[in-house]
Amino acid sequence: MDMINNLITDLKRFAKKDFPIDRVSAHLKSIKINHPDLMRFTFFNKSMYTRNLIHREKSFELMLICWPPQTHAPIHGHEGEKCWARVERGNLQI
Repeated sequence: MDMINNLITDLKRFAKKDFPIDRVSAHLKSIKINHPDLMRFTFFNKSMYTRNLIHREKSFELMLICWPPQTHAPIHGHEGEKCWARVERGNLQI
């Protein structure tokens, strides 16, 4: 859980600078999160993806999204928001 708490602390720091895209992107690529730390937030549904909230505050949300195999969703935007995603386990096909 310390890894996740560290990430939340880092995101709070980035929030104060309006999430500089290059710096946040590089940071998210470089950090390692232990899979046992994520298990507390890992919930799957066989027929649809789940959005599992880890942390929320006014400036950002951190969530773990669990997609079962062969699940599809249209590509879409979040107008007016900055969003990052990374694959922790498995593969993402676009």
